[in-house]
Amino acid sequence: MKKILNSRMLRKVMVMTGIMSAISGTAVVASASDFNITTTMTTAFQSLVTDLLAMLAAVLPIGLTVLAASLGITFGIKWIKKIAGKS
Repeated sequence: MKKILNSRMLRKVMVMTGIMSAISGTAVVASASDFNITTTMTTAFQSLVTDLLAMLAAVLPIGLTVLAASLGITFGIKWIKKIAGKS
């Protein structure tokens, strides 16, 4: 599997795919007569912020739960050792 992922051919294919998609995207944008870069960038960043906030809202409760559990376990073990006199 590593040989496939590190092969030169795969890298070349990925680079060519990126170039072809950039060229085709440019052709579509260049043909539009009402193209406005300000509107396009504003829309793109607004959708980016919306997606990031949605992702954060989905991941944050899980991350806080895991963090709280690990801190609780760590401090709980220290507290038990302190009570038992094994500090």
